[in-house]
Amino acid sequence: MTYKTLLLGSLLLASSAAAQTSSAPALSGEWTLTAINGRALGLSPEERPRLKFGADRTLSGTSGCNALNGQFSQRGPWLLVSRLGTTRMACDPERMNVESYVLRGLGGVHRYRVEGRTLTVEGAAGKDQLTFTAAGRGGAEVADKQPEAQDWSGQWTAVALTQGGREVALSAPATLRLERGTDGSLNISGTTGCNRLSGTLTPAGGQWQAGPLALTRMACPGPVMQQETAVVAALTGAVEARLSGTTLTLSTDKGSLSLRRAAPADNSVQPAALSGRYQLSSVTRSGRSADLSTFMEPVYLEFGQPSQVSPGPRLSGSDGCNTLSGDYRLEEGRLKVGPALASTMRGCPSQWEQNAPELTRLLQAGPDFSVSGATLTLKSGEEVWVFTRQ
Repeated sequence: MTYKTLLLGSLLLASSAAAQTSSAPALSGEWTLTAINGRALGLSPEERPRLKFGADRTLSGTSGCNALNGQFSQRGPWLLVSRLGTTRMACDPERMNVESYVLRGLGGVHRYRVEGRTLTVEGAAGKDQLTFTAAGRGGAEVADKQPEAQDWSGQWTAVALTQGGREVALSAPATLRLERGTDGSLNISGTTGCNRLSGTLTPAGGQWQAGPLALTRMACPGPVMQQETAVVAALTGAVEARLSGTTLTLSTDKGSLSLRRAAPADNSVQPAALSGRYQLSSVTRSGRSADLSTFMEPVYLEFGQPSQVSPGPRLSGSDGCNTLSGDYRLEEGRLKVGPALASTMRGCPSQWEQNAPELTRLLQAGPDFSVSGATLTLKSGEEVWVFTRQ
């Protein structure tokens, strides 16, 4: 960024709210991206980026893939977006390409104009022109209708989380089950990653109003408790819900929670086929056997069944130093864990860390699996891990 741009940004930030409102077009409300550089957007209405400019100078919305938050200032024909933060989900190439234009077109200082229900934001030298259409004013929907609540019923897994415009790491699996009530409300149950929760979302105009959340009171490690605080913030007060493809984003003025539908079980192999505890018996790399004596403790995996706390099957175990746990699923002959694999953070000897095979890395790679009698085999690339049922 040049000195002139920085100076202009400083001047904009220093401007009073009165000067901004008197000399700049009103932006409050919600806007939907309809064109980039004059070319109509190919995404479906549900997938298109949306921006919401708040009266308190906060910016929220989606980039077409990820949730975004920030702050904005206005001065005449200039728009400054600062503290712009997003979640970090990966989407299909087309949506990721649109996201790159949106983030580049919003970051920093840009010319803009409002003509009727059209907002145009221009980058340097008129490049990366973004054209938006008003989708509502004061939170009211005009252009696009919210998805019906019944589309949201089912099991969802948290994939991204923000609070106060900043991304919050998902340190433990968080899941929600949504069920539509007879009165049109949505009943919520699940886990924050630490405690179980339950509550209700009630329709309120173009948004949802969250009732009081009931939570259990377990204490968890610091990062998991921070995650829980952010999840609760995204489910407290007036909640805006957007379904884009398979991603449902719940947003409040304090943060956002992005969820994806839990993958259906692979009917060809049931989790019951893996149920039980398996201890590592051998590891080969490129045909050579690894020395298992480098592990400090026995390496094992234990596959559990769904429960009230965790609707999906659970995986736990030890990598020879730290214990780990997470949800798992079986898809087309592969073992998938996540969206997050929680692990303790015990200090391990440097010799062990340098020489021992990495079980966590293997699981995160989604290895091929096979079960033959009491033998479980996991394979990823040139590594083959063989476990024996205990």
